[in-house]
Amino acid sequence: MVCELACVQSLINSIEDKAVIMGSPTINSIEDKAVIMGSPTINSIEDMAVIIGSPTINSIEDMAVIIGSPTINSIEDKAVIIGSPTINSIENMVVIIGSPTINSIEDMAVIIESPTINSIEDMAVIIGSPTINSIEDMAVIIGSPTINSIEDMAVIIGSPTINSIEDKTVIIGSPTINSIEDKAVIIGSPTINSIENKAVIIGSPTINSIEDKAVIIGSPTINSIEDKAVIIGSPTINSIENKAVIIGSPTINSIEDKAVIIGSPTINSIEDMAVIIGSPTINSIEDMAVIIGSPTINSIEDKTVIIGLPTINSIEDMAVIIGSPTINSIEDMAVIIGSPTINSIEDKTVIIG
Repeated sequence: MVCELACVQSLINSIEDKAVIMGSPTINSIEDKAVIMGSPTINSIEDMAVIIGSPTINSIEDMAVIIGSPTINSIEDKAVIIGSPTINSIENMVVIIGSPTINSIEDMAVIIESPTINSIEDMAVIIGSPTINSIEDMAVIIGSPTINSIEDMAVIIGSPTINSIEDKTVIIGSPTINSIEDKAVIIGSPTINSIENKAVIIGSPTINSIEDKAVIIGSPTINSIEDKAVIIGSPTINSIENKAVIIGSPTINSIEDKAVIIGSPTINSIEDMAVIIGSPTINSIEDMAVIIGSPTINSIEDKTVIIGLPTINSIEDMAVIIGSPTINSIEDMAVIIGSPTINSIEDKTVIIG
């Protein structure tokens, strides 16, 4: 009898043997196995492992074998295996593939199986924001959301070198440069208050001549002294001195200098001189003296020089010079020659020559 029992015991080498013994020879599922082994509750994958005789679970592959789905072709398969079939976010994916740390966009790329990042568009796809509508979107994508300067923008759009104002226009999205105002906005100096500011803006900061200024303010033609006055910022021409400053000859040393300044270089008469110095009326010999620059009249000789008749050949000449051309008596003659007292015949002889 003991021998028979021992012989029967030796015939139970597997769960299949048990099934035959228990009168349930069909094993169609892991549940059947559980019933056979006397552990009918299957609450976890660990229970399953015990049932199928592989109690160690070292990897997701082991799990796949246990639950009867040994093929792992996608992250979805893995999700099913570990009991988290919903994949709603990249964080869920990380948990599924066993790499819970996401430190960079590169980590994300590995997770979604697109490890190559060749452009900002690739990055956008990776972080789940595929639309790039502005430089701000780009900044968010590359992880530099602060845009404090045109240099930041350049880095964002992938053109970090700024060699010219044209580069800047491309960066800020205003590639057309139609006026000096456009340039001012581009270089960050929108106020144009002086010709110096304009010079800096158009890239010609040195102002060496009135011609440079003319080019800067956009009036390169200089046709008159009025044009020059406008260019140098002194549009009022009130005196010959102002004109002298405007045309670049501020020193006025002679009437000839004045003539050159006012544009009448020929001096043919005392009247021309009068026009030049701004006193066109000649009412007396004193006016003439002022005009020719010899205001002192000390003698009849001075007068002759002033009126342009330097030779005195007769008393009649003298009369013309002193402005009393009529000689009616010896007394008139005396007045003319400057000796009005007639005390003797000798005086008279001197008077009449």
